Amino acid sequence: EKDTIFLYWSGHGFRGDDGESYFAVPNTPHPEFGEPGRTQNLAISSRALIEVALSFGFGRIVLIIDACHSTGAYFENFHEAFSAELATHTMEPSVVLFGSSRSREASLEIGEGVFTRSLIDSIQDRSRTDTDQDGVLSLEEVYNQVKFRTLSRVRRVNRIQTPIVKRFNFFGDFIFI
Repeated sequence: EKDTIFLYWSGHGFRGDDGESYFAVPNTPHPEFGEPGRTQNLAISSRALIEVALSFGFGRIVLIIDACHSTGAYFENFHEAFSAELATHTMEPSVVLFGSSRSREASLEIGEGVFTRSLIDSIQDRSRTDTDQDGVLSLEEVYNQVKFRTLSRVRRVNRIQTPIVKRFNFFGDFIFI
C-alpha cells in the first residue's frame, strides 16, 4: 500500500484535437501531417498513462514527463481528473506529476532535452540542490533547481519553458536520493 511506482517519460508530446496531452510512440505520425484522429489513436493519452499507473495498485505514484505539453488538459484539472479515475479504484494513492512544461509550452531540445539535462544536473550537483544541507534531495529542492536551470537555458534562445509540479493526495515528500 505504501510502495511507490516511478514512471519517467521522455519523448514527443502534442495536444490532441480534444485538447488533451498525447505522448508519441515510434509509430505515431506527426500531428501536423497525420490523419485527423489517427495520430491520437497511435499515441498514449495522458488519461491512459494515469490509468496504467493506477492499475498497478501502488500507494504512491510519481510521474516525471519530459515532453511538449506535458501538463496538458487532463493534468490541468489534476484534482478533478484523479477524483474521477479514483472512483473506480479501491485505494486512493498519492500522486505527484513533475512535468517539463506547461500545457501550452514546448519542451525544448538544445542538443539534448533541456528538462532532462536540468534534472540530471540538479541531482548530480547535490551541494547546490540540497539547500537545507540535510543530505537528501527532496522533491521541492530538485524542482526548484530544475526550474531555475531550465528557465536559464531556454532564456538563452529567447524561449519559455516552465517545469511544473502538481500533487494529488501527496503528503510528505518524495526523496530523490
